[in-house]
Amino acid sequence: MVVIVFFAILNCNYKFDQLADKEYLLLNNPVIYFAGDSRAFWQLKPDTASKYLQFDKSKIVNIARAAGHPVEIENLIRNNRDKFAESTVIISVSAYLANGSAKTPFHYSMDLIGRKNVFEQILLFSPDNLLTLQKYYHHVFIGVFIRPMKKSYVSTNGYLPLNRSMDYDEMTYDKISNNPWYSNYYIDKGVVNSVEKSFKSIKNMCKTLIVYNAPFSRTFLKIFKETDLYEIENKFDTEMKRICDINGIKYVSYFNNIDLNDEYFVDWAHLNEKGSELFTIKLLKDCYSDMVIP
Repeated sequence: MVVIVFFAILNCNYKFDQLADKEYLLLNNPVIYFAGDSRAFWQLKPDTASKYLQFDKSKIVNIARAAGHPVEIENLIRNNRDKFAESTVIISVSAYLANGSAKTPFHYSMDLIGRKNVFEQILLFSPDNLLTLQKYYHHVFIGVFIRPMKKSYVSTNGYLPLNRSMDYDEMTYDKISNNPWYSNYYIDKGVVNSVEKSFKSIKNMCKTLIVYNAPFSRTFLKIFKETDLYEIENKFDTEMKRICDINGIKYVSYFNNIDLNDEYFVDWAHLNEKGSELFTIKLLKDCYSDMVIP
């Protein structure tokens, strides 16, 4: 184990495929980028936005991916400054982002690990966090031996629609109060500081930065408010608003819902295609309330 940790921390050039093989979306110099996690990937529809704003279809793209992190987006923009300098970047954030216990391969990005000092990296690669180590080597080998170029979302400019019905069997107090998003939850101040640093950097590298917290379904939210987890979400939302306010970044919160019925959701936190169309327009209207998108 000591040998593995030694070689792991020697290679500090942590790299994550931030665009998940959607690099082609940068080619036409978009003016609006939808970015962040699955609540942008599956919920912000470029085609709807282009029609609403009367933009050319190629000028609005969705570069989000499941479990996307602001640190990844910062690194992506830093490596492609000319593609973002005159653009608006709209980033979704979710509470698991700041959960210090969320060190699974899915939720802990290599960009975030790369921002930590050597001592913190050693702690991450300890026996208690073998999944983090597994993720590192997974991406090392994938990056060296496998570089697929999947253009699965060309026709939708990076957006992935979801079309299924909500499973109301999941909407019980017991299942909601044990939601894995909030497992052993505590707000990691180090992660929050990294997010703030990324927001500040992104703001300086693009024309406009907007951050938002996406809605939950009404049925979920009604039960959720009766659990202890609701306060976790509320604290996260307050923390994101504080960060954005002190750095002059527009923050829009929808976590208490925005008059979208359950018929527009596929689960407690994700919208179907019709819901995505409505939410995309709602978000753009709110962004227009006191500013002009290029």
